[in-house]
Amino acid sequence: MDDGARIRQYLTHKPIHRIFAGDIAVSGDDIVFNTVLGSCVSVVLNDGQQGIGGLNHFQFPKTRQKQEVTRHAGYFAEESINRLIQKLVNSGCSKRQLEAKLFGGSSMIADRLMGGNEVGTLNIAAAKDHLGRLGIPIVAMSVGGHYGRSLFYSVQDFKVYIGRISAFGGSATGHRRHS
Repeated sequence: MDDGARIRQYLTHKPIHRIFAGDIAVSGDDIVFNTVLGSCVSVVLNDGQQGIGGLNHFQFPKTRQKQEVTRHAGYFAEESINRLIQKLVNSGCSKRQLEAKLFGGSSMIADRLMGGNEVGTLNIAAAKDHLGRLGIPIVAMSVGGHYGRSLFYSVQDFKVYIGRISAFGGSATGHRRHS
């Protein structure tokens, strides 16, 4: 049995909840969160002592207009990370116990609004910078590249499985675990 088949078998015994761009999700249940990333980034946070974790899925490193943050907070790095942390703390987590894993940020589209830089690269930098300022260690990551990612996060054991997705619309080409 290949790695992909083992991962699918492991994950099929747990409820899977799909997360979309702009979403923030937190749980202490034995479930799996799933999302698909291109230039977007997901920060996965976990408090191992409480057995509670969560993730976000943001599209942009920052906004130039404050009204965008109030209406679409989950789409921007700093605000999305802050709201994820707040939901975790409200669920009983300690901010000091949080560990992060970082995924996505592929170089799939250039955005003139971001000064000609790749959105994915800017998203990665924004997440790393903000987590660093907050003192939350990043313990694993799979970022950059020129391919999308299908992410499966098993909340109870803080394991993340990543499948590569071709930038040209192909299916996943393999899965790797990021424990």
